[in-house]
Amino acid sequence: MTAKVRMLVPHEPPDRPPLRIRPGERLKVGELDETWPTFRWCVSAEGIGGWVPEACLVDAADASATAVRSYDTTELRTGAGDILAAL
Repeated sequence: MTAKVRMLVPHEPPDRPPLRIRPGERLKVGELDETWPTFRWCVSAEGIGGWVPEACLVDAADASATAVRSYDTTELRTGAGDILAAL
């Protein structure tokens, strides 16, 4: 059974294309997010950047890392009161 959640506040996705990574892909890595410290800023070979969970990366200690699983930073535009299916 899929859980449903109600949005309390609206959300606007960032004004940048989503970062979509696949296992084995090399990424440039930057700082950790201050609010969500398990997420690291990453940039693909195509120059697209986004926040990626460190659990999706190996060898992230230097300026690059390798993805160990797929991840997609696509965000939804929502309004207050919208009901979403939580996967």
